[in-house]
Amino acid sequence: MFSVQQIKFEIMRYVSACGGDFREWSIGITDDPRIALFKENGVSEDKDYWLSKQAVSFRACYTIMKYFIEVQSMEGSLSHFDNCDVNDEFDCIYIYKKNP
Repeated sequence: MFSVQQIKFEIMRYVSACGGDFREWSIGITDDPRIALFKENGVSEDKDYWLSKQAVSFRACYTIMKYFIEVQSMEGSLSHFDNCDVNDEFDCIYIYKKNP
């Protein structure tokens, strides 16, 4: 498990290494990154750029996601996490580079 700062740094480094434009990326929170990335979002495990990290809690994931959406202009939706009682099993953050 990784802290908020560790994950933010890793995402910044990864996106910078893969082109650097945060608007070309999507971010989300899940309990199963493989399903979220490869089944739900159609990311190719071998051909696309993607990253997932397990955080210390759902709240940590939410903080990371909020930062990248609001400050770095990544695509993602926080609204379905607002005012809900999400299980702390949702402790993984994932990103992927959107296909043009």
